[in-house]
Amino acid sequence: EKSLSRSIIEINIGDVLADKGDYRKACAYVRKSLRTLKKCEKSDIRSIYEALGMTNLVLFSLYAGDTEKAKNMQVKIENLLGDMEGDTGFVAALWHLFLEVRIDLAEGKRKRIYDLTNEIARQIRTKPVFALFTREIHRFGTALISGGELASALVLIDAIESSDLGASPVYSRLMLANLKADYYRKK
Repeated sequence: EKSLSRSIIEINIGDVLADKGDYRKACAYVRKSLRTLKKCEKSDIRSIYEALGMTNLVLFSLYAGDTEKAKNMQVKIENLLGDMEGDTGFVAALWHLFLEVRIDLAEGKRKRIYDLTNEIARQIRTKPVFALFTREIHRFGTALISGGELASALVLIDAIESSDLGASPVYSRLMLANLKADYYRKK
């Protein structure tokens, strides 16, 4: 579907802009992507990309230092995620956990960060998610390390190492090595 393809491209452009630190433009592209998605037929794939777009908006707001805006958008995501089931629901639930921890990180809720990271680690160990979420998990781990949450970061690294990396591409292995290097450098 042309609109879906266009939306995916717009989300990725927003992602690249965020990697470069231009969160304002990144949010603009993600909002444009979400408008494009509205033109698509309702489907699981549309729901996943809608959740991804909204998740990116929350993350980019956090990166820009606007925790309140991020928390308000998270409520919208919770409503969207509540309707998803099966694999789509699992993907959405994992994104939601990432967001909760990121908001808690911004607010300094250490115990909750550790508990939610343990839940994410449990899911990484039980399902082959690292290959699917390599970049998101790497960013999540980097945020934990940058925020000084080394115990939580170690839980995440241990979960990734104990999961089946045999099926993971070289990129996933490099991201794990990068995350471990960042952890040991910070420690």
